Amino acid sequence: MNANKKIVMENIELWHGDCRDMSDIKCDVIITDPPYGIKYIPRKIGKNETRIKYSNFEGRKMEGDIEPFDPMWILAFNKPTLLWGANHYADKLPVSSHWLVWDKRGKGYYGNNSFSDCELSWCSTKGVARIYLHIWNGIVRQGEESAKYGTGKLHPTQKPVALMMWCLKEMKVTNGMTVYDPYMGSGTTGIACIRMGCKFIGVEKEADYFEVARQRIENEFLQRKMNFA
Repeated sequence: MNANKKIVMENIELWHGDCRDMSDIKCDVIITDPPYGIKYIPRKIGKNETRIKYSNFEGRKMEGDIEPFDPMWILAFNKPTLLWGANHYADKLPVSSHWLVWDKRGKGYYGNNSFSDCELSWCSTKGVARIYLHIWNGIVRQGEESAKYGTGKLHPTQKPVALMMWCLKEMKVTNGMTVYDPYMGSGTTGIACIRMGCKFIGVEKEADYFEVARQRIENEFLQRKMNFA
């Protein structure tokens, strides 16, 4: 493996490196949200704007998000796979009836805004289309990522922990199985794995986001120990 750094915490492995250079990863399931060519343009904080800066993604582009994503290298693992944002590269994926829809609007909301009403993930496993409702409409976010709890948003394409726990269930991940996320971002899938009793291997190329993921997962383990005390 050609990786810069490896951190092991109990049944969690975090790698700082390029996932394309790590073809010998052993896992049971792949769940990830790859950069898929949306050409994300971050918003910079204005001089007179007061806002907590949880992470330094403001003003930074996401590496690899300029070019269209080719999922073939992930499919070559021949493992049950879930890919977020797959509607952007569906022409490169096998036909599947198992799609997951994250409805981000909130019950009864049908107004227009600049954010997507939903996000889609493609699953290689057999199944039917499912919908998960979890409000994530700009700064209005449901659950532990809301401003009320102080964690905020740590990555431009961050997903809620509750959503990723639902994904694990939809992919029939059980206790002790190993989940691989080659585009780990802020480590949300890793936190979901900890809560579900799964093993996790995460890889992140960007040093800043790798550090965010490391801190979040360390805090998750610390919180768990405090709860059991």
